[in-house]
Amino acid sequence: MFMKNQLLVLGLTAGIFCLSGCRNDAIEEVVSFSVGEPTRTEFTFQAGLGSVALQASGSIAVTAESSAPEWCRVAVYDNSSVVYNVDTNRSAESRSATITVSADGFPSETFDISQGPLEGLIVTPTELSFSDEVTEISIEVIAACDYDIEWKENEDGVFTVEKSQDGKVLTFNSPLPGVYPKKGLVELVPKLSEGVTLDGDGIVGISLGLPRMGTYKLLLGEWDFVSDRRTDGTSPTKLTFTEKVYGESYNVYLEGVEKVEDEFPLTVTLEDGMALIRAGQQLGIEDNYYYTAHFNYIGPNGGTYFGLTFDSDIYWAAEPALDDDTRTVTLSFEDKGQAHGNQVDMLKFYANQGGLWRWTRCLYATQAPLVISKAYPDTDPGTGGDAGSGTGGTDN
Repeated sequence: MFMKNQLLVLGLTAGIFCLSGCRNDAIEEVVSFSVGEPTRTEFTFQAGLGSVALQASGSIAVTAESSAPEWCRVAVYDNSSVVYNVDTNRSAESRSATITVSADGFPSETFDISQGPLEGLIVTPTELSFSDEVTEISIEVIAACDYDIEWKENEDGVFTVEKSQDGKVLTFNSPLPGVYPKKGLVELVPKLSEGVTLDGDGIVGISLGLPRMGTYKLLLGEWDFVSDRRTDGTSPTKLTFTEKVYGESYNVYLEGVEKVEDEFPLTVTLEDGMALIRAGQQLGIEDNYYYTAHFNYIGPNGGTYFGLTFDSDIYWAAEPALDDDTRTVTLSFEDKGQAHGNQVDMLKFYANQGGLWRWTRCLYATQAPLVISKAYPDTDPGTGGDAGSGTGGTDN
């Protein structure tokens, strides 16, 4: 009897497992899909975003398409929402698009969006920057109506604007940069149709900027000595910076120094906004005299070294200091720690008879710092109104 009961239990257990296995095989994955209400279906001419929620369960793939993908783009995120992005309507006509949302095994669902025609103005760009190279900028105006131009800021009237006959192009002009930066602000005020309202009345502001003239031009012209620690030779009365390679270097004439005042100028370069006098310059040769400029050094051990070196890494340097109150710019030339452990102490000009290394006559020698100053130009160098003007790129 006991054996019969055990067999009965085993039989029932096997039957239960069999039924359970058959039931699991019959269960299929439950999936569902539905599309909610769009958050927005009507747009003004301005760009905008909209979305619609999705209810999707199971491992189904949801896709979305736009009938006008060139201005209405769609994307599906995590099978939970469809987002659509509408571009600005730049035309005078309304437009519409149909968005179709699909999922495998379910009927597609659609909804329509519409966008109104352009109202007011579209302007590109709205920030204009002028420079030495850029004195005229034209911008496009897409307009659904006529508009007025109103200046809100234009110090000294430096900026001008010209409107094309059809109003589709505005051309702004600026002078060359001066010693002070200038800013301007102009507003385009649309003449809207009755009943049309836009944010800010549809007014479009355009800002204009003209920076201070570049350092290169600012340094052109005559300079006075502020601090000249002359130790030998004559005392020059002034320096004149003229163009050598535009934007890169100057010819500098020292009035009162033989040959350097007219025929054999010193070269000063401009790098990273700093004026540099480099070591070892051969200025010129005449009547068997070699005219040179060089530095004396104080070495790490305190000794003084005298000679002509052509190491381009050794120099005196000066960063322009501008004083808008006195309208002056100052250069203070001194060693900037580039002399490989040596201190560049003295700048010397020599006339060497018969060769570079024959120190025949010292024309001018001065210790650091060499400080010079000049007044702001009355007009922009390069426009014919200031000493040392020029805009070419020649190497004299």
